[in-house]
Amino acid sequence: MHDKKFIRWAARIMIVLLASFLIPTIVHAGLIEDLQGLGDGSNAQPDAVTPAVPTPALVAYTAKSRVNGTLNTGGCPDFSLSTCSGTNCAAVQFSGPVTSTAPGAGTISGCLTFNDVSSDKDFSACFNGAGNATLTASSGAAVNVILGGQLCEEQVVIGPPPTIYFEAQMAYQIKGGAGAYANAVGVGEFDMSFTAVNPVSVPFSGAGLVSLTGNYAKH
Repeated sequence: MHDKKFIRWAARIMIVLLASFLIPTIVHAGLIEDLQGLGDGSNAQPDAVTPAVPTPALVAYTAKSRVNGTLNTGGCPDFSLSTCSGTNCAAVQFSGPVTSTAPGAGTISGCLTFNDVSSDKDFSACFNGAGNATLTASSGAAVNVILGGQLCEEQVVIGPPPTIYFEAQMAYQIKGGAGAYANAVGVGEFDMSFTAVNPVSVPFSGAGLVSLTGNYAKH
């Protein structure tokens, strides 16, 4: 079994990195720039000041879903990794009803592409991957999230029936959406458990739980 604390620690680092590089930064002039904008002449008029765009107030964000899905060879149709191609990739597609802070009650659907070569030689098999998901309300409002982290084989039961238990511990970043959430932002943790029963041949069918915990703002 791999060290779950290490995986969660790594996921939190990914959250910081996603927040640093992916969420737009509000830039404003400093004190020196403001003074220079007044000009040198005693009769000069100050330049017009553009009102500052307020930084969005982040609030707590949660989403929970019981999903069904498949584990198959090859990557997601709309999400590829530079570290793998073709059958060297694996894809987990999932969907189900969701209850969330935003956009509310609705459905979640997503796909994760993983490099089908273990990245963890000392513990149980873990695979690096990334993907995306969309949470959609019946009104059409939606929140898009991008995901990055690891999928690990937690347990393999010989059976009968043979069963494989997977756990994904990843970071999420909210990147826009639709309706009131077209400019939404946010970061947090994405966790998914996925159980494949009697995985004789691909694609493997399975079911599990998905949860997102972090923050968001409509922006």
